[in-house]
Amino acid sequence: TQTNGKADGRWLFINGNNTPRIARIDLTTFETAEIIEIPNCGGNHGSPFVTENSEYVIAATRFSVPTPMKDVPIETYKENFKGTISMIKVAEDGEMSVDFQILVPGYDYDKAHCGKGPSHGWAFFTTYNTEQSPTLKEINASQHDKDYIAAVNWQKAAEYVAEGKAKEWPTSYLHNHMDESTQMAVSSEITSVKVLDPAECPGIIYYLPTPKSPHGVDVDPTGEYIVGNGKLSADMSVHSTSKMLQAIADKNFEGEVDGIPILNYDAILAGIVKEPGLGPLHTEFDGNGYAYTSMFISSEIVKWKIGTWEVVDRIPTYY
Repeated sequence: TQTNGKADGRWLFINGNNTPRIARIDLTTFETAEIIEIPNCGGNHGSPFVTENSEYVIAATRFSVPTPMKDVPIETYKENFKGTISMIKVAEDGEMSVDFQILVPGYDYDKAHCGKGPSHGWAFFTTYNTEQSPTLKEINASQHDKDYIAAVNWQKAAEYVAEGKAKEWPTSYLHNHMDESTQMAVSSEITSVKVLDPAECPGIIYYLPTPKSPHGVDVDPTGEYIVGNGKLSADMSVHSTSKMLQAIADKNFEGEVDGIPILNYDAILAGIVKEPGLGPLHTEFDGNGYAYTSMFISSEIVKWKIGTWEVVDRIPTYY
């Protein structure tokens, strides 16, 4: 959990990648307080990232699923498979609930990060397999020069839900919590979930073109820079929050997919880290103007300067 973008130590959230589930651990007791399933999801990898003041824990399906759930031929992947982005509401006492989901194209949604400061109210999710290939992904899901970072305006999405714009989808998922009075777990089944369609709710999500098969997406401490760690790209693209917001205001779009505008790559780009290493995965920051990116192919940690985008140091490691 966070307060004003800083960890406050109340609860710890952990994701089940394959189930998919999220658990909440109470850090006063170091015990699991509850576990909630996420419907319409296959592979809860882009999870569990927390918004700036713990309003939501966010999650996304790594592997898209038939929507609605049914038996369909794998050859109809593009027609029948969709992804979902889930907003898990965190109550004052910590209790989790699936507040709503956003229906998205059937890409693979990998990792995520929440905004802060100028990007507060936004959450960012990396995507790959924009080719929507159902098989041989090592080849078929690596054809496009750019995939996307999905920028989700979760505040606007929550407003649409409050206005009744979400549709109730039938489903079945479980919510388990610990009853401290009886020292027993209680399980309840939930049979519906609210779903927003971006085509019917403009302004809730935009795609930021990002080379190539981005894995991690990381927001710097100021909240201005959004780092796309393109694991198959020779360079790293860093997007600008202020430029993103301006591009949205100017409707500077390259295209659209399923009602989701694709922003102009050059209009949102803050800078490029040239040839940092091979296979960038995750970037962390020291708060002193430097970033540190892990490289899983060249097996190193690379230090670069925010603003000039120059590599200043590197140390070998082992992957």
